[in-house]
Amino acid sequence: MKDAATGADVPGEAAYYHAANRNKKSITVDIASTAGQDLLHRIVKDADVVVENFQVGKLARYRLGYEDLSAIRPSLVYASITGYGQTVRHGGRRPAGRAWPR
Repeated sequence: MKDAATGADVPGEAAYYHAANRNKKSITVDIASTAGQDLLHRIVKDADVVVENFQVGKLARYRLGYEDLSAIRPSLVYASITGYGQTVRHGGRRPAGRAWPR
């Protein structure tokens, strides 16, 4: 990626990232903390859509599952994307291999 003003390469910023995230705002939230959960609850009050890709049931442990968030915003569209589906038989599986440390 090139800086528009200087033409210099910008390290760590891929063109795809900028294209896929254009006009989006991002924050980092500690969902394990009560303060982080409360912050997301306040954000959801004005949200139309939540998209998550955590392991099945993981967000419910943090008061951030569909039941929790739809109680705050009944019209919320909650999309849960998993690699193995939502059932217990496959939903608890992890991807093969590890690309990140535990």
